[in-house]
Amino acid sequence: MIPLGRGCYISRRHWEGLYVEGRQIATALAHSDTAARQPVFSHYTAAALWGFPLFRFSDTRIHELTPSPDSVRSSPRVFRHRLQFAESELSQIAGVSLTSPLRTLLDIARSATGELALGCADAALRQEFFSSRLSNLAGQEAWREDTLVWAASLGRQRGANMARRVVGFADGRAESVLESVGRLRFARAGIRTEIQVRVPGPERKDYFLDYELLDHNAFAEADGAVKYFDEGMTKGRDPRQVILEEKEREDWIRGTQAKPIYRFGMKDLASQAAFEKRFASFHVFGRPNPRDIRDLLP
Repeated sequence: MIPLGRGCYISRRHWEGLYVEGRQIATALAHSDTAARQPVFSHYTAAALWGFPLFRFSDTRIHELTPSPDSVRSSPRVFRHRLQFAESELSQIAGVSLTSPLRTLLDIARSATGELALGCADAALRQEFFSSRLSNLAGQEAWREDTLVWAASLGRQRGANMARRVVGFADGRAESVLESVGRLRFARAGIRTEIQVRVPGPERKDYFLDYELLDHNAFAEADGAVKYFDEGMTKGRDPRQVILEEKEREDWIRGTQAKPIYRFGMKDLASQAAFEKRFASFHVFGRPNPRDIRDLLP
């Protein structure tokens, strides 16, 4: 058994079967049940509780907010952030207190990598505005405008510039963290893209491609293993059937659009260099971004 907190344990088999988000949630629930006072979870722990992905994050410590005058310090299990917060920036999930989605996103954007922060921002916007594709672009842009005004008020505070970049680049049309980070990798490489591109399919069915590479007469797809093997994605279908349907979809698109489809996976996102090497093998190269564009990217 693995201890999660005072008197709380989880079996090693269950712990090892959890992704980092699940480990954050399990540890947070144990801590909430045994803490002397109700904690306010924040940063990576709040992100996990809201269902945001934690790209390449491995720390199992939970994160909570502590008002500045508080004397309680961090411990090996709990990272306490001495930050002020307003009641309007708090929420609850099943009796657990945590920062609101917006406050969580902004805390993450000011402290995490651009890739992790963007994955959280896209997920937050997807939950709020995109229950279906292209459902509320106007709402997303109104949110961006309002949030950028708030972010501007941070001035030169630590992480404020990254927060503004993440908010400016976020797009809830991305359907996974793989797509989010891929979009950022393309932008950093100077490869122009459009996302969630509609292609008419057979029998009045529409297909959507993750990216169109605007200067290369090609499409690209973020190809994660969950697409084929995760029960939530396959909806009970046999993985072999999923692969067959994906092949039929790709054949239709290539045949009707006369454009290739280039795929990348999680391993290609390990670094910017690895991603660009992947697309260089397809003879897809970007153009150096001017400084004004580079300064807008997370």
